[in-house]
Amino acid sequence: MHRSIASTLMVVPAVAAMLGVVAPGVASAAPSDIAVTNGNLKGAWTTVPAPFGFRIVYENPATGFCKGRSDLGTQYTMSHCRVTGQSYKITLTFNNYRLWYSGVITGNTTSGTIHDSIGAIGQYTGTRP
Repeated sequence: MHRSIASTLMVVPAVAAMLGVVAPGVASAAPSDIAVTNGNLKGAWTTVPAPFGFRIVYENPATGFCKGRSDLGTQYTMSHCRVTGQSYKITLTFNNYRLWYSGVITGNTTSGTIHDSIGAIGQYTGTRP
């Protein structure tokens, strides 16, 4: 049995229902064309469902390397932040627990998948001002 990301994080149980956890191995759609330049992920992203937002404080547009922090709290460290074309990947770590974000940037919106080290998978959308 897979536990939801929300219950693992000990957040409000309603977040689990909003997350819409799906079975492991279900792939999300990916864009077929890849941009020549890297997208801009820098900024504060509010996600639905909350509280999975994140803030990118630095991004190198040439290499795609980025760094930032999570809205989940300071105990989560961000690593492996990389933008490639309009796609991105981020890893958040808390002790031995990991969350992996992958998504696509479209202007000031983003959408993607979160999965974690215990097998939960969910979809999210994000916006920035």
